[in-house]
Amino acid sequence: MTSAAKTWLAVALIVAGSAAVRSEEKPAAAPDAPFRWPREPRGMNIILDRISEEDTVHLAKDWKADSVRLMATTLCSEKEPWGVDAPKMAKLEEVVRVCRREGLYTVINLQPPGWGDRIEEFWGSEPRQEAYVGAWKEVARRHAASGDGVAYDLMNEPNGKGAPAAWNRLAKRLTKAIREIDPRHVIVVEPPGWGLPAGFPDLEPTGDPNTVYSFHFYNPHDFTHQRGKEGTLKATPEWTKANRYPGVITPWWPGAKGERWDRDRMRKEIQPALEFRKKHGVTLWVGEFGCTRWAAGALPWLEDALALWEGEKLGWAYYSYREWYAMDLEREPEDRAREGRRSETEAVKVFKRHLARR
Repeated sequence: MTSAAKTWLAVALIVAGSAAVRSEEKPAAAPDAPFRWPREPRGMNIILDRISEEDTVHLAKDWKADSVRLMATTLCSEKEPWGVDAPKMAKLEEVVRVCRREGLYTVINLQPPGWGDRIEEFWGSEPRQEAYVGAWKEVARRHAASGDGVAYDLMNEPNGKGAPAAWNRLAKRLTKAIREIDPRHVIVVEPPGWGLPAGFPDLEPTGDPNTVYSFHFYNPHDFTHQRGKEGTLKATPEWTKANRYPGVITPWWPGAKGERWDRDRMRKEIQPALEFRKKHGVTLWVGEFGCTRWAAGALPWLEDALALWEGEKLGWAYYSYREWYAMDLEREPEDRAREGRRSETEAVKVFKRHLARR
């Protein structure tokens, strides 16, 4: 064989081999294929009205979070006709841009007008619900062609007497409205009953195959919110000292019966969510969890929660990052002031270790 023939044969073999390798590769996703939920995302809740670009960069680069739940709970006006607040929509777009630039998968969360004390007005008002559908359609229009990295959390903690039936109807209605505009991005749905695991028996799947189901976790609530007779963060020093995690936690009111709380009790509390996942073959996400810094045993509570989420292969978003002072991980437990110095606390170190395990 001549030298030229040998060279030709070698080139032919290389080309053939490359073609064979390519033929075994998985085909590229179709250009209009649905975007998928990240594998067990780990991150923080951030608040539209408070988050800064500097803080967002710090969360991504220093903490190494990979995701955020962006709470745009004031996007919808509280005044008739309950439309979208234009300056806040502009702020939302800017925050999403920064988050995506920093590699943070961004779950946009909205809240309807009248949420909370006036939620029954919302459930009984078709114009308010229509305005809320319109708000989500506007958000979807702005992100339908934006590429991967964004998801839609339809309502923060659906609640109220009308929530189970009305929320099931509205969640399907919102899903349909969004899918007419954006068939690709992930949708997130929380159960009625303030998004807690106990609400899953009352939740109906929307039927959308690219939907993730989320729950929030703050049990036992009197402990995580240091609740007393006068409300949240009003526990007496004596109650705080006597109610330590892990251990018996007794509600604040006279005559209440205490119950032992530990990781096994936490697992029991999320069982309705795990059963919903198994029954319907869906993905779960812990969209919120947290504990008041000065609760006795707050750090063990956080460590058990993180271990439980990861043991069950659940992504999570802590509540919250540089927002509510009582659950600000960067503040020392003994510092109860509303404003104070942030530092690399033991709680921050725990979270950074978990964020680094991905």
